Amino acid sequence: MARPTLTTSDQRRTFACFPAAVLLAIFDREERLLLLSRARSAGGWEVPSGAVEAGETVRQAALREAREELGQGLSVRPLGTAHAEIFPYYDASIGDLISITYVLACDGGSVVPADDMVGASVRWTTLDDIDREGLRVIVPVQPWLRRRALELYRLWRSADPVPLDWRP
Repeated sequence: MARPTLTTSDQRRTFACFPAAVLLAIFDREERLLLLSRARSAGGWEVPSGAVEAGETVRQAALREAREELGQGLSVRPLGTAHAEIFPYYDASIGDLISITYVLACDGGSVVPADDMVGASVRWTTLDDIDREGLRVIVPVQPWLRRRALELYRLWRSADPVPLDWRP
């Protein structure tokens, strides 16, 4: 599949165009990660996730997806990006996808799965429990990425807020 590109007006640079998605690594005060499991996941667990929509920053997309998938009752605070990668998406009409793992702190409230997560099971779990119980995490599948997100949560959770939106 040929990927659309954009070229600068002076023809100096060509940029690849990719669809983007956010994965939400949400940790609570006990350093437990929020996971959801829906029927189509065949027993697998995943972090909330979704597409970055046109005109959104990554931070805005993360907060919107949290509200849409987890309901209005959960209070989350955006902390920052843990990782970004490009990989082939399962739908050939999309091609490659940029996946951005975003770390958020849960400041309280309750999860009520909504949007495409309606009916999902909810679980707060430590990374050690994932390993000990052999929990099948399908998104993000990489254990190192979950550990990186936790380390960044520990670093950022008590820091003074820094504006994370950048607009020219």
